Amino acid sequence: MKREVKILCPNKRCKKCIKFIQRVEEIALLSDNEIEIEVIDKLDKMLNYATWILPALVVDNKVVIRGYIPSKEKLLELYNKV
Repeated sequence: MKREVKILCPNKRCKKCIKFIQRVEEIALLSDNEIEIEVIDKLDKMLNYATWILPALVVDNKVVIRGYIPSKEKLLELYNKV
């Protein structure tokens, strides 16, 4: 199953966003599903999602994580969820 994952990070340069992006990409490789990752850093695109708490993770157009770096287990659970 193909999953669309979007990471909302305003500038992709702060330590939290860098670690967030690395964790999401690392765990995507371990998933049973095909994961397509897009990093969104433009404000006009971020406004399409109902969150101001960043960084945020969007899976299949639903905001699932906001403001913290998720555990590897939590990410695998989200990626493999049917």
